[in-house]
Amino acid sequence: MFRHRFLPLFLAWSLIIPLGLFTAGRVAASCNPGRSADGQYYWAASSEFPSSYVGGVSSYIYNYNPYVTGNGFSYAWVMLAGGPGANHAQIGNYKSANSRNVVIQFQISGQQPINVNFAAQPENRYTTYKITASSNNTYNYYVDNTMVYSQVMPWTPNNAEWAAETWQLSSQMMGGVSNQEYLSYNQDFHNASWFYATVNPWLSTTGSRNPSTYFGLGGTAYNFLTWDKTCAS
Repeated sequence: MFRHRFLPLFLAWSLIIPLGLFTAGRVAASCNPGRSADGQYYWAASSEFPSSYVGGVSSYIYNYNPYVTGNGFSYAWVMLAGGPGANHAQIGNYKSANSRNVVIQFQISGQQPINVNFAAQPENRYTTYKITASSNNTYNYYVDNTMVYSQVMPWTPNNAEWAAETWQLSSQMMGGVSNQEYLSYNQDFHNASWFYATVNPWLSTTGSRNPSTYFGLGGTAYNFLTWDKTCAS
């Protein structure tokens, strides 16, 4: 079980993404980073509040298959959130020590988060993960534009987020030095239209260690990439 935590602004910069990042033939290989578990969350993420009502979030995410051990996890996702508290809805490529799946997680503030699992999307390929929210707070979850789940929750989204996340330093962050994790074509829906994300990504953690010691980050809000510095691919 894992919980959403709102992402504190820690570090942000932009970098031009090299040509050819979407070419076929990239092959991921999970890698034991050789670090000890530390009980902390780490993110490479972007988050923005473009409007008082955000009706959707989307990303074209590379389905990496990282090394995960113990009770750790690694997760690349999109999210809608809205205060107060931990209200959120998210979907993406999730890896535990036992399996890789498409995982939806949602939470109503004051209650425990709930996970819904689906079969994993093909490894080393891209998938569009998307959530939409209607005016009556019906949340619809999509995998490559096919709706896989729908629900009503009693909160209104005003925050869109895109992230790669890992729990425990003993597990690998999505991506390797030569085969990075990409969250691409990042968009949110507000004011009756889809817009590309505008807030550049940052690295963040719930702990005291500097996440840039372990993880790399590049790109812009619209397309960003991350990787575990210990792992070649």
